[in-house]
Amino acid sequence: TVTPACISDMWSGGYFWRQFVRRVEEFDALGFVGIAVTNVFGGLILAGVGSQPFFEDPRAMVNTFLINATRAYGNRYVFSLNLYPYFDPSNTPDPGFSDTCSLALARATCLSNDRCSVVSSAAYARKKMRLLTGTDTSKLWVGETGWSSSLSASLATKMAACKAWSSVEAFEKYYRGFLAWDLDVGAMRSPDHVFYFTARDSVNYGVIEHFGLVEVCHDQLCKLRTGNYSASFGATTTSSSARKSRQNPASRGEDGQRRPFDNFIHSTTLPFECQADFSNWRRGWSEGKKAWCCLHQGRGCPEPTIRPASLRAVDRGGGVLGGSIPPNSRPLSLRGWSPSPEAAGDGRTDDIGFAAANFDR
Repeated sequence: TVTPACISDMWSGGYFWRQFVRRVEEFDALGFVGIAVTNVFGGLILAGVGSQPFFEDPRAMVNTFLINATRAYGNRYVFSLNLYPYFDPSNTPDPGFSDTCSLALARATCLSNDRCSVVSSAAYARKKMRLLTGTDTSKLWVGETGWSSSLSASLATKMAACKAWSSVEAFEKYYRGFLAWDLDVGAMRSPDHVFYFTARDSVNYGVIEHFGLVEVCHDQLCKLRTGNYSASFGATTTSSSARKSRQNPASRGEDGQRRPFDNFIHSTTLPFECQADFSNWRRGWSEGKKAWCCLHQGRGCPEPTIRPASLRAVDRGGGVLGGSIPPNSRPLSLRGWSPSPEAAGDGRTDDIGFAAANFDR
């Protein structure tokens, strides 16, 4: 459990900053002097106000940290953000409907102009960086961005009711847009690097998410592929029941949608036996086995209570909020955040829009 005293020591007591300096010193001692250094924040850090362009609160003194980092390391320090329009609670269903979302999808899945979610957020981050440093020379990385198909259990917005939101078609549009994006963000300088999340589906604090281009590492077919593509498989040692379930051409996900890789025979050996030593899974299983068995068989999942309840988001309704953050009502890092159109348009820090969403990774 994360206590108030721990949070106070982390920020006001300087623990976070001291640890960061220590890590940089360790890199330097290994001969990596001058290599870029960073830490990854969620989009909430853009919700600064007044003379503090980045978020500043006793529970998360991000603006102070960034001032220290840029003064100590100059342009060696890289600003890094995770941007996930998939989780953005400001997205709403189409007017008059609860289960269609074509308007929100168009903005969230595009990366071709400055009205697209990720593009506008990256441009807004650049404006904030200029306000903090007084220059345009700092580097910006988008540490993670991606889309989920099928529906991720961690999606806690109104978009969960829209089947198109977590569809293979939306997944494909976002990934194609990512591949085609030249990183242009309009009038502002482009991000220096953008990283796609992710190669395989994952378990996040015990919650299954489907951002991967494949389900698990040993899959030999991607979720996205041409209709006539087939893969070669070696001799099978998979159990007959497992083969049968994997070969079922009529299988569907829990949301009723056909899985994107139904009609193929997956004959590789399963990487883990999730029944074996289950009584001792906490101590006896590897982290890889825990993740795989949780994802595929619901066994070995970490308890979600490792997230401190005192820092959970309370308002998940997607309303845009402005100004200061009421105590104990917002999490300290958000991954589904985007600036309000008004704030994103003029770069002001006294009219910031933000909304509650899920925890960052």
